[in-house]
Amino acid sequence: MKHAFIKTMMSVAAFTFLFAGFSSEAKAGEITSVNAGVEGEILTVSGQAAEDVLSVAIFVYSADGKTLLQMESVAVDEKHAYSDTFEVKGSEYTVKVADYNGGSFKTVKAEKEDGTSLLKKFNRGSLNIDETAGFLKGVIAKMTVSELQDRCNYEIKVIKAKDSTQASADDKLCTGDAVKFLDAAGEEMDSYQICVSGDVNGDGVVNVEDMERIQKSVLKLELIQGVYEQAGLLTTGAVKLSVTDMEIIQKDILGIRKISE
Repeated sequence: MKHAFIKTMMSVAAFTFLFAGFSSEAKAGEITSVNAGVEGEILTVSGQAAEDVLSVAIFVYSADGKTLLQMESVAVDEKHAYSDTFEVKGSEYTVKVADYNGGSFKTVKAEKEDGTSLLKKFNRGSLNIDETAGFLKGVIAKMTVSELQDRCNYEIKVIKAKDSTQASADDKLCTGDAVKFLDAAGEEMDSYQICVSGDVNGDGVVNVEDMERIQKSVLKLELIQGVYEQAGLLTTGAVKLSVTDMEIIQKDILGIRKISE
């Protein structure tokens, strides 16, 4: 491993100035994915780039993203993939990758796995994982795969419940879909069913049909189970579907009070 720790710390502002010079001649390409993880004292960074990217610049920052610790350039192979390793001492870092010619960064968090929780895989919002039930909760209606990815510190892929195909970046998330977290090598670590608040019928939106499904379940005409029941449990502390959950959906539809994360 040829990477040496940069003893002279650089501020983000100073680095931005230096990196901007790379893009003066060539048009920058897109970094399509970044995976990063820490195992022992090794930080592994890998991912995919667009066809026109010949090499990438990888920057390792402190966990808060304010101090540049290491940086390296690496060539992109014939399959448009890149990979590199860094010697590290800590357990959490911010990793930024861009075309060597400049362009936009793709940023992820890298942390040492402790095997106990995935909560740190989210960088913002109220997303949370119910390990016992196997649900990803806190997803709001009409959220897309790309919007979920932006909130995650690891690469993900989403498998649609309706046809078992992989969802595209612009597809909206639906209750019952599966989200899979990928490690630095692109291998699946964990999989959870997505629970979209209020989306009881699994179409990714909140509407009258969801109210009707809850009503039928309350009247015991057509019971809702599993992640779909969880999507309808909107009353704080509730363990059973009720008319109150229907009222919350009604207020959301009328724009009186939106169902939030």
